[in-house]
Amino acid sequence: MKNYIKRTTLLILLLAPLVIQGQNKPLYFENLSVKDGLSQISVISILQDSRGYMWFGTRDGLNRYNGHNFDIFLHDSRDENSISNNYIRCIAEDKNGRLWIGTTNGLNRYNPKDRTFTRYYINPLRNMGNFNEINSLFIDDSSTLYVGTYYGLYRLDAHSDSLIAFENVPDRVHCITQINKQLFIGVNNGIKVLDPISGNAK
Repeated sequence: MKNYIKRTTLLILLLAPLVIQGQNKPLYFENLSVKDGLSQISVISILQDSRGYMWFGTRDGLNRYNGHNFDIFLHDSRDENSISNNYIRCIAEDKNGRLWIGTTNGLNRYNPKDRTFTRYYINPLRNMGNFNEINSLFIDDSSTLYVGTYYGLYRLDAHSDSLIAFENVPDRVHCITQINKQLFIGVNNGIKVLDPISGNAK
């Protein structure tokens, strides 16, 4: 027993300098703000894409950061190829490198060649209130895009290039993930588990 205590004490004495050294190592943070070119101070979503760019979604604009400068993308009511809304709620990238942006009024796909956006609406005739509010995005292993909205869960159909509703999930969707081929969906009253093939939810 005494030998065990001696060995343990020796081990602690040997490791203590490493622990202390690790704790004393300084951490450095860089702060980016509107002074550096960020469009607005409240950052709601962040993504680093496959090209290395950092994307920041704010309450007033989508920002792309290259490590030095910001490019800002804003809604323009006169340009149907601009982003659909300035309040950026979520950002995702699929395996083909396409960037998807959820806003308070519609889903957008970024077209990097000409820096334009393709818009998708839950209800294109009702662009006021929460009808087209996109709260969360999730892309599964088969590259299916799932869209969590104020009024339920949708998926983007690759053939029709349109949003299809899951009737069994009419709730406001806050977050989505996948475990063992099933979707776990965070809603106002808990968690729903959805089989995306059958559409059954519990």
